[in-house]
Amino acid sequence: MIAALRQRLRALAGEGAGAGRVRALGPVAGRRPRGIAGSFGPPPQHGGWGAGAGAVPAPARGLARLGFHLDEGVLVRRLVVRVGQQAAGGLDAVAPEVVALLAGDLAWAAADPAAVWYFDTETTGLAGGTGTIPFLYGWGRRIAGGMELEQWLLADLGAEELLVDRALRRLAGPGGVVTFNGTAYDLPLVRTRAILARRERDWRGPLHLDLLPLVRRLFGYRLRRCTLAEVERQLLASGRSDDLAGSEVPERYRCFLRDGDGSHLAEVLTHNERDIVSLGRLLAVLGRQAAGAVQEPGDHLPLARFYEARGATASALRAYATALDVVAPPLDRVSARHHARLLRREGRPAEAAELWRMLWERWGDLEAAEALCVDHEWRRGDLEAALGVAERALGVAPPALADRFARRIWRLERRRGRGSAARRRDAGPEGSRAPAVPPPWSAWLPGGASYEAWQAARRRRAPATSGTWAAPTTAPREGDRPVALSA
Repeated sequence: MIAALRQRLRALAGEGAGAGRVRALGPVAGRRPRGIAGSFGPPPQHGGWGAGAGAVPAPARGLARLGFHLDEGVLVRRLVVRVGQQAAGGLDAVAPEVVALLAGDLAWAAADPAAVWYFDTETTGLAGGTGTIPFLYGWGRRIAGGMELEQWLLADLGAEELLVDRALRRLAGPGGVVTFNGTAYDLPLVRTRAILARRERDWRGPLHLDLLPLVRRLFGYRLRRCTLAEVERQLLASGRSDDLAGSEVPERYRCFLRDGDGSHLAEVLTHNERDIVSLGRLLAVLGRQAAGAVQEPGDHLPLARFYEARGATASALRAYATALDVVAPPLDRVSARHHARLLRREGRPAEAAELWRMLWERWGDLEAAEALCVDHEWRRGDLEAALGVAERALGVAPPALADRFARRIWRLERRRGRGSAARRRDAGPEGSRAPAVPPPWSAWLPGGASYEAWQAARRRRAPATSGTWAAPTTAPREGDRPVALSA
């Protein structure tokens, strides 16, 4: 049995006496050969695609009319798209340092702009995973006055390995890749196809810039949806009234596979072209935004938060200050709050206190009230001012925040009372003890001498005993914590 298997293997390899018989069998009847050449017939030797009507089958002639030609076994279409330099959505060059700021990766500062590819795919579905196949790989890069585009078509599902291998070489190149939602969709899909084609070892994560998170961060507050079509309408001042809907793309490809008519893909190719050009224009808009040339006054606040997230503190402080002056309510209050928080983290408490005071006096902001209490108590040492702010805040605070201000008031009153008792004791005769006096807050704080008593009374766990107070047997010590009442 083993000898027979060896003889058959030698015959399949073209060796031995059975080689001629095996070669004579030829392809299996009814089975189409794999690859582009098997799908559309062998390419002509002279003249390229469409050199002779008799030499090129009908499907290949249809693709030739669309501009495709074979390049290393892959159907490739190349074209140049001219883009005007409009102020709203032109294809301006973006400085490498600005791209690095957008990406949050210093590697982009050293990337060659001519080697950066804008990448978008058209697939057989939107679900992702192993059942979704990218059949059109769209690539574009900036040139003078426009973009140079390449489109790679998977005309035969059995020839995907060549397409995937070429895509992996492109992604592993020296330049970076710019996508729209490529982090969650395009690049994971290419990696999945690489795994299925047994090319996983060739996968190297490229230098990647995904524009979708940047659109959400910088413009999400004024976009209904962060889709590419909505971005084109609102940010790029363009629309697609005659464009093919993305949901119809898989069906067009299925029609092409069914009857081999390349005309089904004409609108799909145009759709992909517009997507790639929009990526280049969108990067230019984001670059101008990151450089400080905002489109609308309300853009200053998200730009300041973007600067803060990227660690550009000086730019963030300037943007917050501008936003406080120009943005409309309620974003002005949000701008002041973020500005004060950043000043506090940067160790500038005096400037932060001015913003907290404005927030408290103008809008009654409870976070600002608490920050003012901390500033008065610990930085300025003014217990009376801290107590006054806390009492006013307790009067307007909702139940969820009332506990915090009541606890602060109780602690501030305790500190103030302890200081008064110490001063009286120091002023009295030697050896004498100052008489126990009720704490000053017992007259207005229901429940008596502790925050826990007030809290229990407020929650109806114990009856309120306002004004009743008994002198403690021992003087409280620094660091003592009151014991909560049992339910």
